[in-house]
Amino acid sequence: YFCSFFFPSFIISGSKIVACNDDGIFLTNDYGQHWDTVSNGFPQYNQFYSLAAIDTNYFAATYKGLYQSSGNCNYWSQINNGLPNTSYISVTVKGSLIFAGAKGKGIYLSSDNGNTWAPTNNGLPDSTSVFSFAIGDSIILARLGYGKGIYYSTDNGANWSVIENNLTSSKLNSLEINGKHIFAKIENMGVFISPDTGKTWTAVNEGFTDLRIYDLTISGQYLYAAAWNGIWKRKLSEMSGIAENKYNAHFIFYPNPATLQITIQTQDSKNKE
Repeated sequence: YFCSFFFPSFIISGSKIVACNDDGIFLTNDYGQHWDTVSNGFPQYNQFYSLAAIDTNYFAATYKGLYQSSGNCNYWSQINNGLPNTSYISVTVKGSLIFAGAKGKGIYLSSDNGNTWAPTNNGLPDSTSVFSFAIGDSIILARLGYGKGIYYSTDNGANWSVIENNLTSSKLNSLEINGKHIFAKIENMGVFISPDTGKTWTAVNEGFTDLRIYDLTISGQYLYAAAWNGIWKRKLSEMSGIAENKYNAHFIFYPNPATLQITIQTQDSKNKE
């Protein structure tokens, strides 16, 4: 059973995919040929925002709290120890560390597989909501909501600093890191790549039939994109060279939303279509 192609978040491990949408959490063990609903344990009328995993331990950020499951996700339990009672918009892992974005409460960190949690917000604005994370070998990115920008940490979340860039679109989210390259999706505009920590960005949308992208993830040699009409993939090696052909990152996009054509206007008023 599978009721929608819309995936806000998903995790890929070999032939196994765990994905969530407005209808719950779903699992496939055969590359998406057959799906099972695995939403036992969640309260009714919940919303599912983000998934993360350490080995076969899974974490789900939802409107009604942060939840944990394991194996084939047969049952989900709410995590309460050290976490505020609020919505959780994002969750990610870096090695054995788990980072959760609590709505209006900042970032919480667990180093013991989710058993205990503590805030880690030094350098972040007050009343922060983290909408998405991205993990690199030596850096963590956190995209804050409501136009508060992108922050980075090089000490596993102990301290955070803002990334200075001129990207004017507040619709940038769903970040992923591969080496020196950052991937981001911009609402209704597709996927963009930056080779210089967010200073410049280039669209990499060849092959998509719909630019309504909701989540990105890197697995193996591929970047996967959860779109309105399914999950798409593209080799990372195909995009690394594209990023060197840069545009200035101070963009004005119109019309928004777009259908068949967009105009990108840079600071020097030269248009790319």
